[in-house]
Amino acid sequence: MQFRASSWNVNNRDFRDTHAQLIRRVDTDLLALQEVSPGFHKELDSSGLFDWSAFSLSFRPPQHDEGRSRRLGCAVFGRSPFQFCSAELLEELQFPERALIVKINSGVDLRMCSFHTPPGASWGKIKPQTLRAIAEWLTKQSGYTIFGIDANATKTDHPVFEQNQWWRKDEPALLGHSPLHELRDCLRLYLEERPQVLEEILRRRPTGPLAISHIRGNRRKMTQCRYDLIYVSPGLDVLDVNYLYEESVQAGSDHALVTALLRIRSEFRGNGDSLSVTPRLQFFTPASASRPGKPPPHLFRRTRVGVRFHFAPLNVDEMAQLALHGLEGVVDHFVKRVVRAVVFLLFVGDEFVTA
Repeated sequence: MQFRASSWNVNNRDFRDTHAQLIRRVDTDLLALQEVSPGFHKELDSSGLFDWSAFSLSFRPPQHDEGRSRRLGCAVFGRSPFQFCSAELLEELQFPERALIVKINSGVDLRMCSFHTPPGASWGKIKPQTLRAIAEWLTKQSGYTIFGIDANATKTDHPVFEQNQWWRKDEPALLGHSPLHELRDCLRLYLEERPQVLEEILRRRPTGPLAISHIRGNRRKMTQCRYDLIYVSPGLDVLDVNYLYEESVQAGSDHALVTALLRIRSEFRGNGDSLSVTPRLQFFTPASASRPGKPPPHLFRRTRVGVRFHFAPLNVDEMAQLALHGLEGVVDHFVKRVVRAVVFLLFVGDEFVTA
């Protein structure tokens, strides 16, 4: 199963046509948003671009005595074939409205999450506490999890993962090269399989970031960074990743829309099960038939060579592929047998006999 997942911090902007145009262009199936106002969520929800949505402020509305920062939430949007099942917040966080978890019905156990880490400059130790709490929650999850996040980290997104620099010591628990959980950064997974793309990035930015999703600082010092990421569980292949920074700024945000084309591997079904069938061709003579009195099927009547099929494990993605897998195995084995028979005919005897 192949699909597209995306993440975007929309920077507390009013919903505009430019937002809709960029989202429509990306053509994403699942979308995680951060810094979403109630008005933005309402407008996008009614735009017809998606079939369903979940909004964190619907579960935890801001209180009257809370400031502006508590009036922005996270959202997840989706469309068919993904169906909304349930949504919840990570209640143990200081800002639970910044951690939205949506369970999705798609034939596998799947969660799509939208996370937004409070900036350390404003909230101090709450930032690393948030990152560690998310990492610990992930260790308890089964099936597939995808999350889009504005992490407000790392300090340095170095091409050599171990050389990343961090603002605070607990940040690597979620985002480091040896995190507490099993999920991995989509972009790094993608580049591991494409060294030529990585070489081009290194030529332009030898010390990182691997992609530009945000520019922090002020006019005196502006630093390119990669604060926005998509992480995926094992069993999800990353086919493509794009950071659309320039397009996102033109649309009205100061963060890149990040989008990843993903595929669920056939051997992973979210519950440990897999579908496996492989035909194996076996030649036999009538004397070896398993049912006395009933002649076996014959491929060549004169040589009395029969064909029997056995099935052994082989992962296939869909049942419709079974016939193709079977045909490939039969033809391969059959050619080997026929070649051996012909060789026997040419070099051993003058009669065509079973090899």
